[in-house]
Amino acid sequence: GPLYTTELQAGPPGGVYISLYLGKEGRDSQGPSSPPPEPEAEVGRLDALFGRLVDIVVGLRWLVLLGCVALAALSAGFASRNLSINTDTADLLSSELPFRKAFAAYRDAFPQFRNTLAVVIDADSHQAALDAAETLDTALKARPDLFQTSFYAAAEPFFRRNGLLYLKQSELDALSDRLSGAQPFLGTLAQDPSLRGLFSVLGTVFGAIAQEEGPIKQLKPFLARVTQTVEAAARGERRPLNWARTFYPEGPGLADRRQVIVVQPKLDFGSLKPAQEAMTTIRRNAAEKGLTPANGVRVRLTGAVAIDNEELDSVARGATVAGIVSMVLVTLLLFAGLRSLWLVGGVLLTLVLGLVLTAGFAALAFGSLNLISVAFAVPFIGLAVDFGIHYCLRFEEAAQADQPARAALRSAARSVGRALALSAAAAAAAQSTRMTSPPLRSCRSSNATAAPGRP
Repeated sequence: GPLYTTELQAGPPGGVYISLYLGKEGRDSQGPSSPPPEPEAEVGRLDALFGRLVDIVVGLRWLVLLGCVALAALSAGFASRNLSINTDTADLLSSELPFRKAFAAYRDAFPQFRNTLAVVIDADSHQAALDAAETLDTALKARPDLFQTSFYAAAEPFFRRNGLLYLKQSELDALSDRLSGAQPFLGTLAQDPSLRGLFSVLGTVFGAIAQEEGPIKQLKPFLARVTQTVEAAARGERRPLNWARTFYPEGPGLADRRQVIVVQPKLDFGSLKPAQEAMTTIRRNAAEKGLTPANGVRVRLTGAVAIDNEELDSVARGATVAGIVSMVLVTLLLFAGLRSLWLVGGVLLTLVLGLVLTAGFAALAFGSLNLISVAFAVPFIGLAVDFGIHYCLRFEEAAQADQPARAALRSAARSVGRALALSAAAAAAAQSTRMTSPPLRSCRSSNATAAPGRP
C-alpha cells in the first residue's frame, strides 16, 4: 500500500484540516487525530469567561488555596459553636398538618403520657419486687435534674388505700376469707412486728398443731417457707419470707413478681441520644442499690423513649459507617479512573471543603439540622465528586494532546464549564424547591444545606 494517505476534514468556515497517516496499519490503529483547539475567536463568551477565570485562579493559586482553607477553618469553627442537631422525630414533618395538630392537642391534654420511659422490675418474690421498685423510685425522685416525674403506682397513697377495689369480686371475697382466718396471727405481728413477734406467732401455730385445733394442711406450706428462709439465712443467703403466698396458696404469678415505674426523663434533643444520660443513670442506680440478677432482681427499660433512643443510636452508627464506606469507595473509584495522586487529592480536597462550607452555611442560616440533614452527608459524597471527575477527565484528555498544564486547565474549563454550571444550578434549584412543599417544610434545613453544597 502507499506509505502515507491523506484525509480532508471540514474545519472553520473557509478552511479545511489535512490529516496525514503513515501506512494503512497506522491509520486503522491510531484513527483520525482530533482537530486542533478552536481559535479564541471561535470560543463562546461564557466558555471564554470560564477560561479566563481558570487563568486568574492559576495565577493566584497559592492565594486562592490559602483563602479557601482559611474560609473552611472559619466555617468549621462557626459550625462547631453554633450548629446543633434536632433529634426530635416529631419535627420531621410540618406541624401544620392536620394529624400533627391533633397529636399536639392530645399531648397537651395528657402531658403525663408524653415522652415516657417504663422501668420494668422482675424479682424472685412479690415482696422483693415491691422493695426494689420502692428503692429505685426513691432514687429517681431524688434527681429532678434528669427526671420530670417518677410514677410508681404501688407507692401512691391512693392505691395503698383503695387498691383492693380493683380486684374482681370473687378475688376480693377469697382474700377476705383468708385474712379472716389469719386474723390472730396478723394481730400479733401488728402489735410486735419484730423477730420476737414472729416467733410468738410460730409458738401459737405449733400449739395449735399439737392440740389439733388448727388447719394443719394450710399451715404446712407457711411453715415450709419459714424453714426455707431460716436455712437460707444460715447459709448467708438473702431470701425474704414471702408473706403474699400466705394469702395466695397457689403462689403469685409473674404479674405479682413484676413492678413497673413510669418516668418522664428530660430529653436533650441536641444530642444523637436524647435519653442516654437518663437511661444510664437508671442502670447505674440499680447497680448501686444491688438490684442485679445476682440478687434475684432484674431491671429493664422499655417504652417510646427507650425505643427512640435505640433507633437514633442505630441511625448514628449507620450514618457513620455509610459515610466512611462511601468515602473509601469514592477514593478507590477516583484512583481507578484518574490514576493521578494530584488529581485525586484535588477532588477529595474540594469535597471536604464543600462539606465544611455547607455545615457553616447551615449553622448561619438555620442553626440546627434534623436527622434527614445528617443523612444528606452520604449522598453528598457521591454526588459532589461528579463535577470534579468530569473536569479532571477533560484535563487529562487535553494534557495527553501535549497541551501545557495551564492550557489544559483552560481547555477543560471551556469544554465542560458551561455544562457543570448548568448541572449545579439545576441540582441546587431542585433541592431549593422542595422547601416549599408543606409536608416537608420543616425539613428545609436539609434541603437548603444540600442546595448550596451542590455547586
